[in-house]
Amino acid sequence: MNRLVYLDSLRGIAALIVVFFHLIDPIFLNFDFNLTESEIVNSKIILRSIFNGSDWVSFFFVLSGFSLSFSLLKSNDAFNFKTFIIKRFFRIYPLYLLILFVTYLSLNHQKSFFSFFSQTLLFNFNNELVPTSWSLSVEVIGSLLMPFFIIIFKSNKRTFYILTLISLIFYNGIGQSQSVFFGFSIHFLLGIALYHFFNEKQLFVSKNQRYLVLFFIVLSFCSRWFIDFFPTLKFLVHLFTDFMKMDYHHFFYILSAFGSFFFLYFVIINKTIQKYLSSKTLVFLGKISFSIYLSHFLILKLLLNETTNYLSFLENPMIRMFGTVLFLIFTIILVSTILFYTIEKPFIKFSNFLIHHKL
Repeated sequence: MNRLVYLDSLRGIAALIVVFFHLIDPIFLNFDFNLTESEIVNSKIILRSIFNGSDWVSFFFVLSGFSLSFSLLKSNDAFNFKTFIIKRFFRIYPLYLLILFVTYLSLNHQKSFFSFFSQTLLFNFNNELVPTSWSLSVEVIGSLLMPFFIIIFKSNKRTFYILTLISLIFYNGIGQSQSVFFGFSIHFLLGIALYHFFNEKQLFVSKNQRYLVLFFIVLSFCSRWFIDFFPTLKFLVHLFTDFMKMDYHHFFYILSAFGSFFFLYFVIINKTIQKYLSSKTLVFLGKISFSIYLSHFLILKLLLNETTNYLSFLENPMIRMFGTVLFLIFTIILVSTILFYTIEKPFIKFSNFLIHHKL
């Protein structure tokens, strides 16, 4: 078992959810649905709760922790840090640098070349040109920390879980201190813990607890935005995060980290879910998910207004909106497919070439 393809499918679904999340504001800006201001606000809350891109990015981090653990621990071969770094570098950087450069060119020198150059290394969380790149900064730092987390995990499980608890206590996301260590490490550590349960085939949720855990999963992925319907509860969360000196939104990243942990747990123990997720369409969507995630913001920026204007002959705003969204999704998938086969796949092969020839 070299790869769990159903997890690739989850990446594809999560990437599309992020795309829909970034479409919400432009939809209400470009189309007149004859709604009152209050109705627009409520509609946005509901749509953001359903297509909660923020917390599905949180899901990416936990999944990365699990996938990297699966990759690093399934083999009995000695860990090679150089090989690991080469693979991660060529998996992340070539496509990112291309999207960054094309985005810079599309701005017609509205940003300085220094601004472009400063965003090439991904260590400063500067996402001015590519808004989604903040999560790549987390992935890069998480990738560098993962081997050390794995060493601790293999040498002493108790120390590993103490480290996980410490990372939760000192969690601060990237908002206040942009801590290199504690940041989003809880997500990657939870991914490693999940691999532990997966590898040991341990079931820690009883049948009687499943519905409660499923409720928590839904809550963790919806509450960031849905809480706007409950001002008193939102105020209490603000009081709590202020007391803990935590950014308000990072509280929900913690919730979704644990929600992602339990969601992935249910997927890896449920053969029926795995069967549906292993369909060729969803697996392919998973293959191009990185390209979808990185390219969609640029495509929306370049084509959304043009597409809306082109379809202006459609008088019904709802039909025009659906036509615009379908065209944009089709374009994003098409461009992502091209990027996967021309950029991602060749550089993955190149990294394997470097490793096997020890260059």
